[in-house]
Amino acid sequence: MTKHKLIGCLSSLMVAIGLSLGCVDPDDAEGGSNTGGTSLYVFDASDGTTSRVLVYSDIATLFNNPETEPSRRIRGTKIEKVKNLAWGGMCFDTNGNRLYLVSEAGDVVRIDRARSQNGDISSPIDIVSFMLGSSDNERLANGKFGQATVDPRTSALYVTESNSSNSRIWVVSNPGNLYDGESVSSSSTITSIGDKGGTGVALGTDGSVYAYMDDGIYINNPLSGVSYSGPRLRKGTSSGFSAITSLIIGDSSYSVNRTKLAKYGCLAVDSDGYVYLARHMIESGLDKWEDEDAILVFSPGQFNPGMDQPPDRTFATMNNLRVISHAVTKDWMVGAQSHGDFGFGNIRIWRAPSSQNGMTSIEFSIGSSSAVRGLALDGNN
Repeated sequence: MTKHKLIGCLSSLMVAIGLSLGCVDPDDAEGGSNTGGTSLYVFDASDGTTSRVLVYSDIATLFNNPETEPSRRIRGTKIEKVKNLAWGGMCFDTNGNRLYLVSEAGDVVRIDRARSQNGDISSPIDIVSFMLGSSDNERLANGKFGQATVDPRTSALYVTESNSSNSRIWVVSNPGNLYDGESVSSSSTITSIGDKGGTGVALGTDGSVYAYMDDGIYINNPLSGVSYSGPRLRKGTSSGFSAITSLIIGDSSYSVNRTKLAKYGCLAVDSDGYVYLARHMIESGLDKWEDEDAILVFSPGQFNPGMDQPPDRTFATMNNLRVISHAVTKDWMVGAQSHGDFGFGNIRIWRAPSSQNGMTSIEFSIGSSSAVRGLALDGNN
């Protein structure tokens, strides 16, 4: 029996016992996971919008009533600067109470005291902007920035950047101390030789760095002698990645590729170190596989031995996911869709995604003309 199945069985038993004793709220106990107070931040990239960041103070309330209106709306001139938000380019620093927004061009907006911000903000004590790279020469030619995340231990900011031939991750060790208008040197980056098309990054609570790349050089499996190419999921540290170890990669032919990795991978990690990878099914040409799901889940142990490892499990009800985010300290996950470079207003919420049997989900919309490019969860609200 897998860990997730065991958790599901035990959680169902615990709920039943609790209900019989009259001492457990079924909503709190569902899935055997902590789904307590968590806030959801949504970045709407549509033109003409009156609010760039929508805040729902209690995702459980939203989950039970998808018609719930946002608790707060955050906007301002600096936020307009990053309206071309990178896909997944929004993240929350729970320790520092800061929200980060990263544009495809490498502009970063930091919103301080984020849990109490509402309406127009402009004061430098509330919002500042800085840049990744002091000039175009410090960025990859024709490159784009992608997913952003915060180290839950150190509050360092990690952001992907890639072009057709390179991929790297920027590491900003002190993002909360940067002043308005400052720039970060490109020396603060980590790379994996031969990878390209990086779109995903996430950090575990143990400091592990996970990165997703669409393609790269062939990787030889020293045990089997088989070489693999195509999408790869790496596990490393803030110092970088090993060339041929601690990675999951499969055959370039999808029909025989056990990993099932695919285009536009976006990552999330829960408190147990399980990695969630969202695939864009339609633009990867995978919508023809009727038995496929858009989210792959890999366990921490699968990175050793790694290579062509099948997912621990899969799930999803959206087949064109482009953005996901997990609360880490609480068992909530959210996701949003895209078509090409355009986003939609639909958002999926998964409650207790770590529990295979206890997980449930709902979908809601922030508006038919909206374009969600970033989602962030704050499990310490």
